[in-house]
Amino acid sequence: MTTKKTYDPKKTLEKFGIAFLEVLIAGAIVYCTDRVEFLMLVPILEGLRNWLKNRNK
Repeated sequence: MTTKKTYDPKKTLEKFGIAFLEVLIAGAIVYCTDRVEFLMLVPILEGLRNWLKNRNK
């Protein structure tokens, strides 16, 4: 028995929204401080989100 996987646009929009929010936060900090080092927050926030999501598995 096979299960049919269907595309879920809500999941795509949710992932896009989260990534957009991470970039927006880091970009606002960079804009306010004029220090591009804070762009490193984007992968750090993504890693933190993945860690929080998978820590109980």
